[in-house]
Amino acid sequence: MWTKTAIFTVTQNEDKTFTQAQSVDASGKQQYIQMLRYEEIFPVILAGLTLQVSDLVSRVTVMENASKTTTGGAA
Repeated sequence: MWTKTAIFTVTQNEDKTFTQAQSVDASGKQQYIQMLRYEEIFPVILAGLTLQVSDLVSRVTVMENASKTTTGGAA
């Protein structure tokens, strides 16, 4: 889900073409950026939320049924 991506600088030349160059630090080493792959993390988050909502619905149903039982059906 995490990626390490090299950073590049893109500049437009006078003739409207583009030049791509590596972004380097003061010592000349390639710079990188850490990124999340959202298309991979969203299904995990949605699965967790779906499970939580399902659990809440089950708990509310149990409480409603218990309330109907103790009040004789009038909630």
